Amino acid sequence: MAANGAHAIEPATSPASAATAAPATGAAVELISAVVSPVPARHSALALGQLAAAVTDAGVWGQVTDLLATHRVAALAAIRLAGVDRVPSDVRAQLENERRDSAFHALAASAELTAVLRTLRAAGISAMPFKGPALALVAYGDIGVRRMVDVDVVVDPVDRQRAFAALAAAGWRWPAAGERTRDVLHRWLGHVPIERSDATYGVELHWRFAQLALPWTLPVAEVLRCARPIASAPDALWVVPRPSDHLLLLAWHGTRHGWTTLEWIASFAHVMQACGEHDAGAALGVARGAGGARALGIAVAVACEVIDVGVPAAFESVAADPVVRAESANIVARLWTTPAGVAGEEQSWGRHGYWLRCLDGGASRARFLALTALLPTERELEMVRLPDSLAGLYYPLHLARVAARALLRRTA
Repeated sequence: MAANGAHAIEPATSPASAATAAPATGAAVELISAVVSPVPARHSALALGQLAAAVTDAGVWGQVTDLLATHRVAALAAIRLAGVDRVPSDVRAQLENERRDSAFHALAASAELTAVLRTLRAAGISAMPFKGPALALVAYGDIGVRRMVDVDVVVDPVDRQRAFAALAAAGWRWPAAGERTRDVLHRWLGHVPIERSDATYGVELHWRFAQLALPWTLPVAEVLRCARPIASAPDALWVVPRPSDHLLLLAWHGTRHGWTTLEWIASFAHVMQACGEHDAGAALGVARGAGGARALGIAVAVACEVIDVGVPAAFESVAADPVVRAESANIVARLWTTPAGVAGEEQSWGRHGYWLRCLDGGASRARFLALTALLPTERELEMVRLPDSLAGLYYPLHLARVAARALLRRTA
């Protein structure tokens, strides 16, 4: 997560290292795309063996392992390449180490997730895991193949304060400042990161699926009401949004972050592949109503280009939008570098420009610009730490910072 609390487009590596990275070879790209594909014929041992045979140079295998690791799909590759004779033994050993490490961390994250869900349920609060190990089960059928950096839990907005209180009683805190400051800086973002001293993983508590300035969210109460149990989940409290909601939320999340990580693309592609045309059509209808059809189209176009899955018929028109095609081409061009994809838009103004291009219609763009100018972020907290009782002053401080940056840009 970005230091300013906003959902930044997150680079998988530093801009400096990515800028000097050499593009991945075609053989490496073909093999990795097949490894993470949701289409069984593409990741069969026979198909992968044929693609692995084209990787004849040790340096290219180094590209493959670097990309698999930095894009968080090494554990999935370890499973799917295990029986492929053409893969060098040292590469298989390296991937197997990654798989074991990923499985260990996934178990720890799963335990943390279950503990948080049980704490909330004990307080009478309905909650749902989002992404993380729950998505690993839905997309791949295996908790251990998805590398996580934190645990995401979603609650109804009306339960937000009660959820804070229940988790605080269990030792979870937002370490940056007091409660008023937390509400001023994070309420509009729709989530807050919380920590506990003895916890392996941090938790992001969500009450929206996107910040207030962006339309890429769904009514949380409705998503929770329609959520479904996950087969083979370690706890009955693990539920997942219904297919059309899940597809749309993953699409919007990935587009918001610029699709800088291959695993995001792979898990979205697996969920999309499992959806029927009815669910795809339902997702598109909701996206159009919410002003998020273009963001959905970018997700579909990126997945189809990177992993070579077919475009569902319901998405053909939105994926063909000229802006969608241009943005998805930029994303794909940044992705295939070594050691990781280049995240364009690292600076907030560039990120905002990207989001504006992804929005549907002038009204959504005007609303985004207005709210972005008005609502403070953690950047103000970094500039000056006000007493909690004066947290409201972060609003004029933010306006002053925005005005100063605009003036500097105009005079530069």
